[in-house]
Amino acid sequence: MIIQLKLLISFARHLLISIPIILIPSGCISLVHDNNGIPQCQIQNFIFSYPNNFKIAKLSSPQSIDPELDYFYKAKILVENNPNLTKADLTDFEIGKHPAIMIFVKPFDNYGPVSERLDRVAKDNLSEKVNIGDYIVYRYYDYRMGPGGKKVYYYQIPISDSEILTFIAPKMINSNEKSELKNTNYNSVIEDIIKTLRINPDKDSRTNEASPNRSTVR
Repeated sequence: MIIQLKLLISFARHLLISIPIILIPSGCISLVHDNNGIPQCQIQNFIFSYPNNFKIAKLSSPQSIDPELDYFYKAKILVENNPNLTKADLTDFEIGKHPAIMIFVKPFDNYGPVSERLDRVAKDNLSEKVNIGDYIVYRYYDYRMGPGGKKVYYYQIPISDSEILTFIAPKMINSNEKSELKNTNYNSVIEDIIKTLRINPDKDSRTNEASPNRSTVR
């Protein structure tokens, strides 16, 4: 699934106006594992675990970055291991070169509480409001982006009144030279990651500012 960076940035700009978005700022702990040997990553004052067959990558960024998109270029990328993945890909990731899960936190200060906006989207039947692990999550049904409206898995978690944690990943990828499509099943990966999301006890300075809504779905 090839998604041009310019179109993705345009998509991000659109969401600034219509639907608030996220997935992950700096602070991944690439070499830290839990007691079971599972790799972990830090998101602000949160920690999550991710599968051993994924690597953390850093998005390529232009020399001059629009301040409004600074959060976007701080996104962390989860790239599934494959024979063509190189160290250079992980330090300077090019969107579309490898299928990946994008994770970033989007500040959203000017439009009222984000949970209210996400509730309105859910009422319009564009998403469903579900419990995954300890968190209220907005899971979108048939979200499309990029050239030709490619289908993506799209999840949002309000982590404060002004920030949203977002996960975006391709639904389908080419499986061979004949361009036959197969499902990535990255929705399962994302939901398993969300189940591991927890407060980092060593990073509590932002706990009151960015604490996830853990109440049940109403």
